[in-house]
Amino acid sequence: MCFSATASFGAGILLSATAVVAMKKTKEPKQRVFAAIPLLFAVQQIAEGFVWLGLLHQEFKGGLQLATYIFLIFAQVVWALWIPLSLLLLEKEPHRKRILQVLLGAGIGVAIYHGYGLFSHTVTGTDVDCHIHYNVQYLSEYRLLSGAGYGLATIVPCFISGVKRMWWLGAAFLLSYIATQFYYDYYVVSIWCYFAALLSVIVIVILHGMNKQPATVA
Repeated sequence: MCFSATASFGAGILLSATAVVAMKKTKEPKQRVFAAIPLLFAVQQIAEGFVWLGLLHQEFKGGLQLATYIFLIFAQVVWALWIPLSLLLLEKEPHRKRILQVLLGAGIGVAIYHGYGLFSHTVTGTDVDCHIHYNVQYLSEYRLLSGAGYGLATIVPCFISGVKRMWWLGAAFLLSYIATQFYYDYYVVSIWCYFAALLSVIVIVILHGMNKQPATVA
């Protein structure tokens, strides 16, 4: 599969439309944090569209570094916080809440580590065979540990949540990550985020199930 600015911008537009639908499905303010997932993915994909433009067209070189940092902040920092927080806000069962609080704590630790790494090291993106490889040097030393923490924060909460069908989202994220590691190991950050973004349409299904009116008996 070959990726491009067109693919990233196209995903951003699709996800923006998905975000509008997701927001319309909400009935409580706390649901909006979860419903915002497609919108945040849209911003991230649009940022990567500008990374593509900066890599391939001289006239966009000036915005390349900014676009790279925006994409990586979402990929490495925002999701480690947003996913466990959004699920914690939706949770009603006390014992699940306690577990999600621990996972949010793991996410905070991962976000701090990645945030420090991003701004204390130079990060770059490179176009290699129609894919973007992000050179994030600070991850190399503790790659397994940070990867495990990231998985705890972004995937495990979906399986802990008591919200109906939330495990669908976790399974979709996990399977897409495994497939990306297997087929696109050198481009994991870019490719997994792209697939995860498209899979966020499951958010609409989950919100619909949460707010579905029970059938009334005549």
